[in-house]
Amino acid sequence: MNSATGWACAACTFINQNQRTECEICNTNRPNQNSAAGGGNDDPPWRGYHRQGAQLSSQGRNPDAIVMFKKAVASFPQERTASMREERARILCDLSFATFQTGDHQNAQLLTKEALDEVAPLSNAVTVEMMRAYGSCCQMVGKLPEAEENFKAALALAKRLGNPDVVMGVLAQLSGVIIRQGKLNEGMLLMKEGLTMATSSTQLTNSEQGVMRQMLGTLGGPLSTSTPTGSSPSAPHAGQAQCPLCLTFVPESVLEEHTWSCVDAREAGGDGKQK
Repeated sequence: MNSATGWACAACTFINQNQRTECEICNTNRPNQNSAAGGGNDDPPWRGYHRQGAQLSSQGRNPDAIVMFKKAVASFPQERTASMREERARILCDLSFATFQTGDHQNAQLLTKEALDEVAPLSNAVTVEMMRAYGSCCQMVGKLPEAEENFKAALALAKRLGNPDVVMGVLAQLSGVIIRQGKLNEGMLLMKEGLTMATSSTQLTNSEQGVMRQMLGTLGGPLSTSTPTGSSPSAPHAGQAQCPLCLTFVPESVLEEHTWSCVDAREAGGDGKQK
């Protein structure tokens, strides 16, 4: 470009005034003449657009972020390697999130589906990641059967890949969406599978503890919104906590054991009410 008109940022391509030493938009340093002539930045163009979009999104400037994410997506070549497919899928997910934040939920879902389609042939960990992202998007817009279908596909692939932390996370998501469709027994079985995995070791990792909390939160969500027929939960006393299944208050020290008993009771066909 003509230096009299300004200089183009290597990251976001914004044309800056000559007196600036860094980009007005993304704060990337101005390249010197030698590096500009020799193409000193080895990053492909989509990474610069992606960085700029991520920065704008973190500032809450989602419409501007969407412009940069779209530029990043469009700058990929038609023939893409596996790693390029993974990178493009993650950019599409960021674009979907920014789009969702603007209230355009339909297009956000379509973008997440495109991200999944991008990596579906790879059948790897990123494929599972995108299946979960698309399932979550479907869940947020109320398409629960479609969310269930994607979480089940993610679960099958995660098990085949052999990552227990990911398997537990998918189980938590899948059980939640199944319970929200009223299929309590099926959801309970999945939650029990996840809880069994999370408590199989004497020392829980941070990830396993997170899954445990997520699953118990699912138990306490849709199932504790009403009191079981014929029961009337007592008022709590100091040191007590409410069971998310049967709604009775028990000492905090035995809450986990009590909840497990309720899970077993529901699986056996009972109402989960502990005597």
